Amino acid sequence: MGTGLGREASRYFQGITGFVKRTLRTSLDLIRGLGLKPIDLVKHFNKNLLALAFPAYIIAVLQGVYRYDKFLNNYELNLYSSLKKLKDPVKEIKADEQYVVLAIPCKLAYHIGVSWIDRRLRAIGLRPYRCRQMNWGESIVGVRSLNALEAINSYLHFNLFEAQSCRPLEAAEEC
Repeated sequence: MGTGLGREASRYFQGITGFVKRTLRTSLDLIRGLGLKPIDLVKHFNKNLLALAFPAYIIAVLQGVYRYDKFLNNYELNLYSSLKKLKDPVKEIKADEQYVVLAIPCKLAYHIGVSWIDRRLRAIGLRPYRCRQMNWGESIVGVRSLNALEAINSYLHFNLFEAQSCRPLEAAEEC
């Protein structure tokens, strides 16, 4: 059993060899499943892990990387497809408009296209704002009114959104 770890957590750290194998297996799954390209590694991994990510990338390429779009990785493509099919939640499922919030991190929105997301949010009756989220940085947030951010914050009992930092998203603005 690992020192300082509970019995359940210690099964993941059975020596340095086990740790390296598990980390490599997880890295390969992420690279293959998300359909990452070498440029994505530079964006997603910090400098210290980058030296380990490239050998994992080479192994993943030899095993086969699943990529379903030329420009978007699979995670971005999945979000794009979901947004494309999204309908007005207030009309469609009678959602309470004070709890309707859709947040997309700016990093992700940039890859999909900020102006496309802006148009899409407006098409389903949400107003796009650029807000600061507690741990995720800047995000594009679609709401009916900014009161929804306060309602979500009080419902979750912590400030997920910094409502005072929100400003309307301009159509041509980039993240």
